[in-house]
Amino acid sequence: MRTIKAAVSLLCLLITACTGEAVSNYCNDHQIDHAEHQQDIAKLVVLYTGEGSVEVTVTAPINKLGNDIDALKQVDNVIAMQGQQACELIASNVSQDGAVAKARYQLDCGQDKNSLKQVDVKLLDTFSAIEEVEADITMPAVRKFFAINRQCEKPIFKL
Repeated sequence: MRTIKAAVSLLCLLITACTGEAVSNYCNDHQIDHAEHQQDIAKLVVLYTGEGSVEVTVTAPINKLGNDIDALKQVDNVIAMQGQQACELIASNVSQDGAVAKARYQLDCGQDKNSLKQVDVKLLDTFSAIEEVEADITMPAVRKFFAINRQCEKPIFKL
């Protein structure tokens, strides 16, 4: 009986270790494969344009949205921004160009240029077919370019 428990425990350990290693390697070496599938992933660009104005642009293959382009009309399905005050949606536009959906949002996040403290990408939560989002976030003091992939615990900065 102990032999069976030990064998099962060892098997579970090996499976877990191998699975973790495969995902880890995929995440660590992602920049190698990223260019090959760039056209099949969602892209998010956040640009702080000054005076509290933030522009958000999303492009995604329509098939990754479950053919539900209307879900992009709600900025809360795409991104959440936290800061000194809540960001207010000023304008939005959602369109389709062939097999690609495009959404643009204009937000007012207050006059304090340092008011944005956190940007949460919500596309993976909203659209289950999206496996990866490439994000380019530019604020007054910093620019971050990274990918978020369902297989990886952390954002991938080496692209």
